[in-house]
Amino acid sequence: MAHWVEKLSSRSYSFRNQPGFEIGRALLTPERSKSGGDIYKLMRSVEPGDIILHLTDSAAFTGWSIARSKASIVSAESRLWYRIELSGHAPLNPPLRREDFFKPPFSTDLQRIADGRGRNLFFEWRLRMRQGAYLTPLAPDVLTVLDAAYLRVAGRTISEQWSRKQPTSST
Repeated sequence: MAHWVEKLSSRSYSFRNQPGFEIGRALLTPERSKSGGDIYKLMRSVEPGDIILHLTDSAAFTGWSIARSKASIVSAESRLWYRIELSGHAPLNPPLRREDFFKPPFSTDLQRIADGRGRNLFFEWRLRMRQGAYLTPLAPDVLTVLDAAYLRVAGRTISEQWSRKQPTSST
C-alpha cells in the first residue's frame, strides 16, 4: 500500500460537482498537458488500496480516501482525463493547515527533506507549493513530519486514523 498527496483545487473544473467526480470520490487529471506532455503519469501508479491525503486549495490537508480502482480514461469537457475511483472519504477534523506544517520546528525538517532529493514532493525547499505537482508520493519522512504537526494541532496523528481502521463513509 502506497500513500499519496493529491494537491487539488476545489474550483478547477466545473464538472467536479457532478456525481462521481466530487472531491474525495475521484482523483481526476487531464490525460495529457495542453502541450501534449505526459505530466500526470503518476496517476497510472496508484493501486487499489492506496491511501490518498487531500491537500485542498494548497491551504490545508482536509481529509483522506482510499483508491478503489486503477486509473481509467474518461471524457469530460472535450478532453480525456485520468480518473481513479476513491472510497471511504474521511475528513480531517480539524484540517492540518499549511501554516501549521510549514512553520518551525516542522519547516526545518521539510526543508532538509526537499533540499537533498530529486524526487516528487508537493512542496519545494523554500516551502512553497510545487507547481504542477498534482499527485505526488507521500514519502515516509514527510508523513512523519505531517504526523508531528497534526499531533500538535489535533492531539493525534494523521496516519493513526487510517492504520486503526478504514474509513466507513463512502462520500
